[in-house]
Amino acid sequence: MIQLVTGYMDRLFAPSRTAWLLLPLLSSLLLDACSFYSARRLVTVRLPEFPVRWLQLPEPRAFHLFYRLDGVTVSVDLPPGTVTRELPLNKGTFVPILAYPVSGSPETRLLPAGAVFPCDLNSNGELLLNWSNGAAAQVLTTLLECEIDIDAINVPRLLSELPARTGGDPWTADLSGMVRHFAEGAFRADWIRQAPLFEVVLQLPSTLGAFPGISLLTENALEPELLLGGPAANETEEQSTVSLGKLCQGMHRFIVERRNDSDSSVRLDVDVQPDGRAEWFAAPLE
Repeated sequence: MIQLVTGYMDRLFAPSRTAWLLLPLLSSLLLDACSFYSARRLVTVRLPEFPVRWLQLPEPRAFHLFYRLDGVTVSVDLPPGTVTRELPLNKGTFVPILAYPVSGSPETRLLPAGAVFPCDLNSNGELLLNWSNGAAAQVLTTLLECEIDIDAINVPRLLSELPARTGGDPWTADLSGMVRHFAEGAFRADWIRQAPLFEVVLQLPSTLGAFPGISLLTENALEPELLLGGPAANETEEQSTVSLGKLCQGMHRFIVERRNDSDSSVRLDVDVQPDGRAEWFAAPLE
């Protein structure tokens, strides 16, 4: 009798074949439900290509990603050759992402590419980082670092208006002025204006190799090359007068391209003061 009862109980509580077949479906539904109610979404971020002119920069050529997650700045160092990377991003809010290109030593950081989630998602659900949106993503990131809510901003319009009102180069806009207006809670698209520009002329030593006629690579991927003018009247063997054209206030980076394999590339940082004066610092690229 005991054996009969035991056998009956085993059959009663043993899972049927149908139940075993339903387990994968139930597990899938459970995972989908968890994903639906999760505050984050795993997003594939696709990096832009280096401009052709930048390919002569020292290797390794890599990217550093920066974005804000729950009030904290997240930094992700990507190895050279990385094309995509999955990132957990908060759903239901705008998330700007910056991708700083780095060549050679970590100090050689150039102006970033950018994207804003979910505005820059493609049809495959990938977030496309591009050079044109770097400035807008930087403005939004600065606001987040100041604990200013960017969800009240018309971000899609900002992404379209900024390049349209700057001739395709948003880095020439008065970005600090834009941050100030957004922080004050008042901003109009017609307030996107080009920053004041100053004619910058430097006396550079011949050891830099930056004589007129030699091309420099700029920090801006939208305009990666700057062609220098002809020789100046006060040209000497020790120094050369070099015009960098019109620059706005702030730090600008140029890279003196190598003439041949035996020459070292040089990083040239130019700091333009509010009154237009320019100070410069040069260092070899490692």
